[in-house]
Amino acid sequence: MIHRISNWHEWTWPDEGAEAGYILARSLPELGPWKKFAPAHITKVTKEHIFKKPNPTISEHTQPTKSWTIPAPVLLNS
Repeated sequence: MIHRISNWHEWTWPDEGAEAGYILARSLPELGPWKKFAPAHITKVTKEHIFKKPNPTISEHTQPTKSWTIPAPVLLNS
């Protein structure tokens, strides 16, 4: 575990370009500079545990076979 990692809100892990291999984080999305975590620093603070970038499986969106009917909310007087 990386100490104080929960202080960061937005993450990116570039796999191309000058920042490939770094983990970039910032405290607010779309605001402020990126904090760069170098691969050597990550390895040091995680006690030699090797992390690999995840490769998630993405599926296509499905279309519902029936339309959804949602009743309008009713306010009750108390």
